[in-house]
Amino acid sequence: MANPIGLDLGSRAYKAVSLGKVKDGYTLNGLAFQELPFPEEEIPPEEFLADNLKRFVREGGLKMRDVVVSLSGEHTNLRVQEMPRMGKEELRNVLPYEIEQYLPINPEESVVDFEILGDVKADASKMSVLLAGGQLAAADSLYKSIAAARMTCHAIDVDDLALVNMFAANYAHDEEYRKVVCLINVGNRITSVLIFDEGIIRFFRSITIAGETLTKDIQREFALKAEQAEDLKKEQAKIVVEEAANFSLSMFDRADRSLQIFESISGNLNKLLAEIKRCHDFYDTQFKGRSVERILLGGGGAKLKNLDRFLGDKLGMPVEFANPFRQVRVPAKGAVSTLVEEHGPAFAVGVGLALRQFG
Repeated sequence: MANPIGLDLGSRAYKAVSLGKVKDGYTLNGLAFQELPFPEEEIPPEEFLADNLKRFVREGGLKMRDVVVSLSGEHTNLRVQEMPRMGKEELRNVLPYEIEQYLPINPEESVVDFEILGDVKADASKMSVLLAGGQLAAADSLYKSIAAARMTCHAIDVDDLALVNMFAANYAHDEEYRKVVCLINVGNRITSVLIFDEGIIRFFRSITIAGETLTKDIQREFALKAEQAEDLKKEQAKIVVEEAANFSLSMFDRADRSLQIFESISGNLNKLLAEIKRCHDFYDTQFKGRSVERILLGGGGAKLKNLDRFLGDKLGMPVEFANPFRQVRVPAKGAVSTLVEEHGPAFAVGVGLALRQFG
């Protein structure tokens, strides 16, 4: 059997990643990226997924037979929780009766899993546990869609856990990234905030302000269709950062809508910033002064011009784009290399899913 492909079924684009293992890292065997059309009318999500998945398999340029997929933050709950020390089997037996104490889920309608991260340094009687709950109906629907596209689904993961895999493979063993690092993955519907300390995941949060939120702001401002607003965002949207605040209106000609776009999205940008700040403040309080020191910015929404500078200026720390292929050998030329250059940070989840088989 060939290595399963990491298949990231985002709400605006599908991404597929094929990896191989080599002695000092990984090799990129194949890559595919396809943006999704905006439907002309309301169609059921399952039908939209099935139609576009079949098109992706047909046109993506990558043989997709065995895949690993994931549920988005809309259908999952994650938490790192301190619990009394116990063995793995004991925890597995206890968790079904106690999970509602830790995650806001209905156990009868959810799939629950966990991973023991290690002992709590400040209290030897406790351990740190990663808890994950996913909606059973969403997982079942996803599994059926994969089967309908004539692929074998080897596992259904969670987007944020795929991001943990990506970070672990590319950054966790680098001394510079074993400090407190925040990975902000800006998707279309969800912005995921993950905080790592000493290379280990310590905090999760899903924020419902993301790429689609800003597209809707632009759509309302200019009275456009969703597809037109998305195109305008890609072509002309940019954040005016503090150091450029003293600009002159003459910088923007009449055909350039950048200033008006920025004004239309600035409210939600500031809300997103406030939510990220809350995450950082909560972590700092919980872990008694262990403050976030740097940010990695990933996801398709990371392409918004000046987003990295905006976050860096407002949060007062270095921001860099996440590179999911940091420890992956990428061909120097060709279509795969071009995709990595154009959409690199957007492949963070896909790479994490492809890495699952090597864990």
